[in-house]
Amino acid sequence: AEHAVEHSAGAEWAAMGLSVVVALIGLGLAALWYRRETAAPSRLALALPRFYRLVLNKYFVDELYFAAFIRPFVKLSEFAAAVDRWIVDGAVNVAGYSNEVLGMVLRFFQTGYVRNYALLMLAAVVVLLIFFI
Repeated sequence: AEHAVEHSAGAEWAAMGLSVVVALIGLGLAALWYRRETAAPSRLALALPRFYRLVLNKYFVDELYFAAFIRPFVKLSEFAAAVDRWIVDGAVNVAGYSNEVLGMVLRFFQTGYVRNYALLMLAAVVVLLIFFI
């Protein structure tokens, strides 16, 4: 079973104090180095090129976030857009065009003349007789 680890109040205060001291040292060094034009930052960058690149690129957090979340989401969105474009819209378009074509075919048979309707019924009876005989 899991149990919570508790630290003493003194350890928590010490950790907070240490982090504040480190932050103040960083602020002090930045103010000292960058308020006056000194060569210390460039010497440090030349002495520690990998660390300089890591800090310059903000620990590559943006690149990791892009690779882990943004790129897969974009790919999923592109796939969903393709499904919508080709399958959903395609089915709707096929339904619309098929109704239009069916209407064009049936237009030949709806003339409004009773003699044409009688002729169609006679043709249907002949087809049924041929089929069943």
